[in-house]
Amino acid sequence: NVTLGIIWYLAAFGLAPYLADFFNDVRVVSILRVMALSLLILPFGSVHNTLLTKQLQFHKLFYLALIPAFIPGLVSIFLALVGLGVWSLVYGSLVAAFLKVLVAWILNPWKPRWRLNLSLARRLLSFGGAVSAERILSWLVNTLDDVLVGKWLGGAALGIYTLGFNISIAPAKYISSSLIRIAFPAFSLLQNNKDAIRNAFLKAIKYIALITVPLGVGICMTADLFVPLFLGELWAQSIPVIQLISVYGIFMSIGGLLPQVYKALGRPDIYLKYVSARCLVAVPVYCYAVPRGLIAVSIAHLVMTCIFFPVNIYLGLRIMAIPLRRLFGALWVPIAGAGGIVFITFLLQKVIFIGMPLGAVSRLALVVGMAASFYVAHVLIISRNSFGEMRSLLKTALAK
Repeated sequence: NVTLGIIWYLAAFGLAPYLADFFNDVRVVSILRVMALSLLILPFGSVHNTLLTKQLQFHKLFYLALIPAFIPGLVSIFLALVGLGVWSLVYGSLVAAFLKVLVAWILNPWKPRWRLNLSLARRLLSFGGAVSAERILSWLVNTLDDVLVGKWLGGAALGIYTLGFNISIAPAKYISSSLIRIAFPAFSLLQNNKDAIRNAFLKAIKYIALITVPLGVGICMTADLFVPLFLGELWAQSIPVIQLISVYGIFMSIGGLLPQVYKALGRPDIYLKYVSARCLVAVPVYCYAVPRGLIAVSIAHLVMTCIFFPVNIYLGLRIMAIPLRRLFGALWVPIAGAGGIVFITFLLQKVIFIGMPLGAVSRLALVVGMAASFYVAHVLIISRNSFGEMRSLLKTALAK
């Protein structure tokens, strides 16, 4: 990990002038070279992080995620207030990298030693090669749209697009990612019991969907209310981006477990092939869509998802021998509830509230309150045991 960090840093250092030319901004050189220092810092905590994940130390993983996210944010805000501008974010990212390593070393007692097991190294590199290649390709396909938007549409458009994208995928990024992170070691413990893996996968999918599907649909349906209220009219261009990408975020939260299943079953090559195919399609699609504007890029995201998500699900169900009806059985409650949310929010905004003297805050509060109340009642009536099971899972997680 340390060696790879050095290689990546040298690559970033050398490519910085060329990226500055690509974006027509000389500041990119110094900013990238300083930010890339995190590539030299983070590897020192990677093994500790992985050990905590493997041991399913949920409460420690919570602190490992919270502290490096909260404190650097405060540092960046302070530095911005004293006038450091963009460098406040740069220094904040370095503080975050340092804290991630520091907290990981505090939470896990493991210490490295100068010892090399070549036999074990070969086995790890054989498995890890496919995983690393998949992650590199995933990073490329997930970053390409940002790069092209910044190049062809400019920094302002990139800011709008990035904001809309981050809001849209927030449920998947901050809720389902925690479960996805520990799914690999959990599934690995069950790798010799296909029935147990099937049941664990379906249960995980069910609970992820129960949370992320209504949140994703709610973000889509209320974007035109909360964006002007909380961000201001200047960010109104992000509304269609949020509405389109939020659907992608829902699929992302559901399909995110499948790479962990492939790895747990010793077949990381499956997802590598899938990502390779997606990358080959994404490059020409984004190159075509980006010059046509942010809405076109967002539509491209949605179209790509509608094409590739079923393929990913098919591969996963096939390797685990899960009938499609069992997947539908795990997802139908949140999907039906999300349909109700769509109906309620549309009815309130387009029919009931028309002509009513309500402020923006009141409209948003009523829409969110009524949609949330409906969804909770729906789940309680249709699947009351889900709340009890989720409560038990949380107690077990916190107890560890």
